[in-house]
Amino acid sequence: MKKLVALLLTIPFMYLSRYEPSILPEFIEVKPVGAAVVTLETVTEPEVIVEPAAEPIYMGEFTLTAYCSCSKCCGKWASDRPVDEDGNEIVIGSSGEVLRSGYSIAVDPEVIPYGSIVIINGKEYKAHDTGGAITGSRIDVYFSSHEEALEFGRQTADIYLKEVF
Repeated sequence: MKKLVALLLTIPFMYLSRYEPSILPEFIEVKPVGAAVVTLETVTEPEVIVEPAAEPIYMGEFTLTAYCSCSKCCGKWASDRPVDEDGNEIVIGSSGEVLRSGYSIAVDPEVIPYGSIVIINGKEYKAHDTGGAITGSRIDVYFSSHEEALEFGRQTADIYLKEVF
């Protein structure tokens, strides 16, 4: 809230009764500060600017495939991964972000920039990775197991770009 100090009056106590709050304009706020000092401030409400939410951008129909972190899916990139304190592999995409099963996707960064949020069949995904075969209107969805990736198979879907980074 933006406040502007309009006037600081030091008034003898006997004159204080003259300043009845009911006769002051609504935008003046009277605040006693001690027995004989009154602070008059104009109070303005904050200006609220509401921008409409951006509508997702329709990107077209894309071919969807799936992959996991195994050597069949990732080739040479499947080796020498860091591990967490429990001994589990940490899978990092080409964007430098840790991949999350069912959320991270590999994209052509010339079409969908890294970090962008994409909507596929009503669900949000984030562009964290790319791959040699991922060009143009193709997306690869990351899963934690090869079985999940095979089950996903090959699909087509309308793609919407929600946020671009």
